[in-house]
Amino acid sequence: MNNKNESRNIIGYMELGDGETKAISTLNNDFLTYTFEQEAYWGTLRDLTNIFYNAYIDHYQHTNISPIEGKVIVKTEYSNYKDFESTVPQRQDIRIESQHDTRVDYIEFQASRRSKPPVEVRSVEYFSYSLTRGRNQRAIHMWLLAEAISELLHENTFSNYILMDEANHHPHPNATNILYVDLEQLSQTNSPAGELAGVLLGKVKTPKDPQVKLIFENLLSSFDIFKDDKEAHYMMTRGEQREAIGEAKAEAKAEAEKIENAQKMIEDNLPIEMIKRYTGLSSEKIRQLQLRPDFF
Repeated sequence: MNNKNESRNIIGYMELGDGETKAISTLNNDFLTYTFEQEAYWGTLRDLTNIFYNAYIDHYQHTNISPIEGKVIVKTEYSNYKDFESTVPQRQDIRIESQHDTRVDYIEFQASRRSKPPVEVRSVEYFSYSLTRGRNQRAIHMWLLAEAISELLHENTFSNYILMDEANHHPHPNATNILYVDLEQLSQTNSPAGELAGVLLGKVKTPKDPQVKLIFENLLSSFDIFKDDKEAHYMMTRGEQREAIGEAKAEAKAEAEKIENAQKMIEDNLPIEMIKRYTGLSSEKIRQLQLRPDFF
């Protein structure tokens, strides 16, 4: 989740002290994980998720996606966001476990198309993580995108990707979905999902649909608690530092992968220019690797 470019969908303001005030977006990851970490809002999250699922079902009735039934247990990344120096690998923000069946649902609220790594990479990483975490357990990964990503949505409101046999269209035994939702395009429709998308984008402040209205009221209620929470204040004041650390970690990981690839190509006696083009490393660094492969 990314908190940049959120100025248009402010749910409220937090007084951080020393005269500093921070605007908090409806899509702010700290706020949302704080909210849905609380059991009192688990039903709200299930209803929010089902509104978008039902909109997709209306769009494509032959889908294998179905609403979440019954009571749920929610787990979030709140504890990792709270500890800005946490070394735990980031996973999808919210995990919903239904007490009705063994399916697991993952929800990611994405405020900006720009993120490190890119959304198209992160979503596959999270997808892979869920496969290793729950073998033979069906999962749905839903990404609610405030800004459309054309490579994933292709100008559609929804795109649902399933691992399947190309020729016969038989789904993989895990039958895991990655569902991308364009909130901006959806918000232009006259439907509960369109109104809910408008709420998340800050375009709708007085929803008319009863269920959407209740969801919005619950978010406002949670924010009233969040803005005065000392722990939440700490997260907000350290947020920029935490984001910088996260970006530094991502850059370090990318650099390490380049070096690893370069070392393999050096072992295969490939020319420096080819290694340079493939990895993006400078000629000088490649020569250093050739001379001292264990230095890096």
